[in-house]
Parts: sequence; structure tokens; C-alpha cells
Amino acid sequence: MYVGFDESRNQLIRNAESFGWNFEEYEKKGLLVIRSIYASEKLPDEHLADITQIVESKKIKRCVFDSLSAVSNSFPEDIFTSFTRRLIGYLKTKNVTTLLTATTGALVGAAELIETRLLTMADNIITLRHVEMESKLGLVLNIIKVRGSAHSKALRRYDITSKGIVVGPSLAGYEGIMTGVTRKVSETFEEKLESEFKTFIGPMATSVFLELKSRGLTKENIFSYIDELTNQGIIKKEDASTFKQNVDTIILFHLAYDSKSNQKTDKKNVDGISTGKFDVEIGPKLKR
Repeated sequence: MYVGFDESRNQLIRNAESFGWNFEEYEKKGLLVIRSIYASEKLPDEHLADITQIVESKKIKRCVFDSLSAVSNSFPEDIFTSFTRRLIGYLKTKNVTTLLTATTGALVGAAELIETRLLTMADNIITLRHVEMESKLGLVLNIIKVRGSAHSKALRRYDITSKGIVVGPSLAGYEGIMTGVTRKVSETFEEKLESEFKTFIGPMATSVFLELKSRGLTKENIFSYIDELTNQGIIKKEDASTFKQNVDTIILFHLAYDSKSNQKTDKKNVDGISTGKFDVEIGPKLKR
């Protein structure tokens, strides 16, 4: 079920079509129930009665509630808090997986996410924010809370595409992210690796590195790719061993950094280890 308070039904259906989702077709097949009404059109108890009736009659198991902010802006704080507590409590008793959205008061930078007392109700909290990065506005995602489970503490870039949300590398080489204005202070794992490729193969390194990333940045894949480039004559045989030594050193420093940060990293699979900072020399360089 989709419970919307910010958009009309027609606007919601039109926006969904831009992502390739035919909500009207899903409704006809009984796969989706849409309840779209502006928050101020009914009292909180009336909204709650409508939602519970739909959950009971349609045997709803997944619900999107968009958004808490629309309800908060329409009613006094104590009424909003009471409504939200009862809503979440009811959905939990019915084993309904619920996604609730809420907007912040600032486009860029730190802002209060939602009324503090409500944070304890949610099992998982993910924030999406805008930050100024490299002279443009970037999108950053981070996990605030996962009840009963360990989770990544990294701040990561993300992008919204026609295929959905694509989560990118972490921003370990930046500081000031939470303020909305970032400053680069060190290189990430991927940047160090790409720098090595530029050292050994020159201008074509960027395209070569992108191809390698598509295979996965594991140690085995990287070394295998270096062997391929050597066999093709792109890298000299006498340079290949030095190249591998430098890569191995980068990986080892990353693992050491993760260990100090109480993060577990598998030596055999370092795919996605674009976290951590490396303010050290990384072994012997290519002699020209």
C-alpha cells in the first residue's frame, strides 16, 4: 500500500511512469493499493481508521508512508506524535514492513531529521542529503541506525537513475560532509589504485581502470588484469612485478586502516573497499 500525503493520485501515477512503473496496472492486478489524500483534509484519527481498514481488508504486508513531514506540518506536535506512535505500533503488530519518509528543514548541511522522540520508533534510519562537493551539488547517503544489527558507518555517494538508486563509493577522503560543504583531505582506495595505473600506463589509465572496476576490485582480478596488460605489451614485464607490489601495499594499508576502525574486511575479496585514507608512501615507484 502507498499512503501519500504530498501528491495527488494523478501526480503520483504520472511520476511513477517516469521510472517505468504502471501503478494503475498494478492496482488492477491487486498488487498495489493507493491512498493519496492531503493530510489536512481529514483528522489524524480518520486517517488512522482508513489505513487500518485497508490493512485489514487487503491483508497488506508492505506499506510506504509519504511523508511524516506532511502530517507534522498539518497538526500540532503532540497530536502528530500520538498519531505516528499509534500508526507505527499498529503496523508492527500486523507484521507490516513499513517505509516512512520525512524531509529536513535545510537543502544543504546539517538539519534536524525528525522529532527526536520518534527516532526510537523506527528500526532502521537512512538519511539522504545534498552536499557541496567539487563545485557542484552532490547526493550523499548514510545509515544512522539498524536495530539489532551491525551496519556500515560510511557516508556514500548515491545517484537516482531510471533504474533506481545507485550507491557509489564512500567519501572517506573528505571532511565537513555533515556541514554540507566538503573538503578533500586524502585519497581513497580507488583513487590510489587509479593513480598507480596512470603511473604505469599513462593517459589510457582512466578507461582501463573503469573496465577493471566492472570486473570487481579484488586482488585476484587486479593482478590478473595486470598480467593481461603485460601480455598485450602495454606494461613492460620488468615493471609488472613492481606494479603488483604497489597494489599489494595499497591493499594491505587499507586492511590495516579497517582493522583500526573495527571494520572487518576479507583479504581475498576487497571489492568495494573505496573507504579509508592513505597518507603514506606506497612502496617502490617505477624507475624511468
